[in-house]
Amino acid sequence: MAVLKLQSLKPRPISELSMKVGSIRCYVSSCRAVLLPRFGGPEVLQLRPDVPVPDLKPNEVLVRARAVSINPLDTRIRSGYGRSIFEPLLPLILGRDVSGEVAAVGASVKSLTVGQEVFGALHPTALRGTYTDYAILTEDELSPKPASLTHVEASAIPFAALTAWRALKCTARITEGQRLLVIGGGGAVGFSAIQIAVAAGCHVTTTCGNQSISRLIAAGAEQAVDYTSEVVK
Repeated sequence: MAVLKLQSLKPRPISELSMKVGSIRCYVSSCRAVLLPRFGGPEVLQLRPDVPVPDLKPNEVLVRARAVSINPLDTRIRSGYGRSIFEPLLPLILGRDVSGEVAAVGASVKSLTVGQEVFGALHPTALRGTYTDYAILTEDELSPKPASLTHVEASAIPFAALTAWRALKCTARITEGQRLLVIGGGGAVGFSAIQIAVAAGCHVTTTCGNQSISRLIAAGAEQAVDYTSEVVK
């Protein structure tokens, strides 16, 4: 997973926040964003300086992005994954993860305030992603950013951790005392899965490269198998 740190950009202000029916007009009317106008390699991505920022719905939050991450899903969509769904909707803004500060909140948002540092992830099918100076997420897609994490570190967590959470809690429905094998524990999803499973009271074995063994044992795995050199029967 790659992480991008965004350089600061002075927003284009509107005179003041103005109420609309069921929404709040954002204090920025446009911003920079990386757009996907057609499917292909990295060269098809376009940085545009004046992409419109939509008005906020009551449950939405405008986040001034400080760092975003590049997930495998983003590169797959860029290459044509889900073409039948996404092609009629081009151009798209890719990106799922973001870390930054709250710039504005919708009328019904209660748990977050302007200026607060937050991090979170959009739904996989979101059409306006986070590769932009100002991302829009719903209140329940965001959490306060721990002070111990930088924006770069925080932006690498949400989508991978939520993928692991859904697999273990919603699909596998793990319970305390179970034994669990995590394939590829050195990756972002696998590393998250180990920590979630250990917190749930599971006994975890994982596979990984030799360079990741000590890190995964420290994360709570009881055994880490080097898949490049060990044979387990």
